[in-house]
This record gives sequence, structure tokens and C-alpha cells, in this order.
Amino acid sequence: RDFSVELRVLAIMLLSFVFLLSLPFASSLTVNSELKKKYPFSLSLDERENYWLYWKLDRDADVISFAVQANTPGWVGLGLSPNGKMPNSDIVTGWVKDGEAFLQDRFSTARSLPPIDSTQNVELVSASESNGITTLEFKRNIRACESNDRSIDIGTSRMIWAYNDDDPDSPDAIKFHEQNMGWRSVNLLDGRDSIPPLPDDVMHFDIRMDKVNLPSADTTYWCKTVIFPKLDSEAHMIAIEPVIQPGNEGIVHHIVLYECDNVTGFKEDFDGPCEANMPDEASQCYGTSVLLGWAIGGRGERLPLDVGIPFGGKTRLHSVLIETHYDNPDKKTDLLTALVFGRTIPKS
Repeated sequence: RDFSVELRVLAIMLLSFVFLLSLPFASSLTVNSELKKKYPFSLSLDERENYWLYWKLDRDADVISFAVQANTPGWVGLGLSPNGKMPNSDIVTGWVKDGEAFLQDRFSTARSLPPIDSTQNVELVSASESNGITTLEFKRNIRACESNDRSIDIGTSRMIWAYNDDDPDSPDAIKFHEQNMGWRSVNLLDGRDSIPPLPDDVMHFDIRMDKVNLPSADTTYWCKTVIFPKLDSEAHMIAIEPVIQPGNEGIVHHIVLYECDNVTGFKEDFDGPCEANMPDEASQCYGTSVLLGWAIGGRGERLPLDVGIPFGGKTRLHSVLIETHYDNPDKKTDLLTALVFGRTIPKS
């Protein structure tokens, strides 16, 4: 089949990363379909996927609505921090006990139980606890209402989170979170509620890793050289989209595609730990020209309608090096990832 006519105007690069684990984290949560319908944005704040954050925006009303779901029957905390630490953080704590919901607006000045604000600037929408999972829905203003509140600004927000499996006996008797805590950088305001549809005259192909047996290290960088499908005429990449098997998102931290200045292909293919015995051709790609990337919490990228990344034909882009960062905080030895490279033909 001749691709030249169908690819002259537009093409799409769809990166599909499908991760299959022999033994996924048993305690992790999956994306809640009902919350996903209500909130267009979501991500797991912890790599074990025991704490999920959902949110939506009402910019006209200057309101942001949150839903947090944690793998705990006890209290849950969420905060806006200046640097990922507790001091000077605007924090919400909540729980459900004997069918009654509790939610407090707090401000932390130290690494200790933050005092309750004299003015409560969060509004509880709903709360539930079922099968050891606590869900809180609440809303607040995007801009700070008082000195003990933090505004949500354009750009990256440092979200801190914590939980404990015990319900407090009182608001002043909240047990320490121990190791159930952390922080993550989140872009709360700049996301798109919906992604515009793709044109009909597109093709897509997948870049997928072969089976990778992850070592027991807590973090692994895995690299692979990839040759693009051969195209007689120039095409343009206009989108990137990760596809990760539900329930396994927690181990995939980020993915980067590096451009290789290689038109004829690789003399020696590479598929292994980055920087470990990489052949010269692969080493020359690694860490140089970043083509596209994705990180945990992202939904993919669509370029503007008049923008595309040329590849194939007489362009210099015919091959890439893909780097995948895996997180394995429990240092499991039985994790197996599988991805297979494939291509679909253009629509007629």
C-alpha cells in the first residue's frame, strides 16, 4: 500500500506504552470510574497508587473542586506546600467515623499536627468510607482568602499528602502518618478539560518496549533504539499519548524520546539499562536532543493545528532512543513489563 498520498498532509505519532505486570501491587487503587466522570483531571500522588487526586475547575467562580481517594479507613490529608514540606502549608484533613464526615482547614507552621484555622475556607461536598477506602470531595477558592490560605497559581503546585489507618478520637488527636506521606508537583490550572479530536486522515504507530525484567532496584532507566516505519514522503508527528495498563501506572515514572541523527538505521540494536554497555550509536542519542516526553500524571500532548514534527522521507528523523524510567519502591523481583512495537495503516 502506498502511504505517500495519505501522509502528505498529516500524520500522527501515537506512543502506546502498555505495561503488563506478573504480580501488580496488591494494595494499589485503580482509577475510580465514577470520580473520573465528575473530574476531568486525575493522577496518583504516590508511586504505589494508594492515594489518588481528582480535580476540576470553575474559573468564573474562582473555585477548584477536589476529590481524594486513599487506601485507608482512617484520616486523609492533602496540602499546598511552598516546597514539598509541611511548614507554611495550607492543609485539609478529613475522615469518616461511624457514618459522620469530618473536614478541617488547617495551616502548618512546623513538622507537627497543624492547628485548625479560625476561618474554614473549604467546603465539604461528600465523604465516604467503604472496604477500607476513604473518599473525600471538597472545594475551595483558587485564590487565597486569608493569610493562612495559599493561592493556587499558574504553573506547578507542590501537593503534599498523608494518611493513617486510624480515625482520630478528636480533631486534636490525629495520629502520626508514619511513612504514609509524600509530595508531588502537579499542574492544577493549566490542563485542558477536553482534548480536540484528531483529523480523519491520520496514521499512527506504536513504540513499545519488548519484555523487560525489572531488577530489584528502587529505580531503573531502560533504553531501546527504535527505527521508524519507512516512509517515502515527509510526514508530521502531531500527538503523543501514553497507554498504560490500569493498575500499573505507579511504576512508570516518565518516558523520553531522544532524536537520533541516523538515517540508515543502527548497525547494532540496543535494548537494556541506559548507559550500560550502550553501543556508540545509541550513546550519541542519549541525553542529547529531546524529541517528545511524558511523565506520570500527564495525559499526552497534541500539538497546535499548524505545528508538526517532520519525520520520514528526506528529513533527518528516522530513528529514536526511548528511555523509560521505572519506579520499584518495594524493590520487587517479580516485575515483568511487556511492550511490542507495531504500526497501523492510515485510514482510507
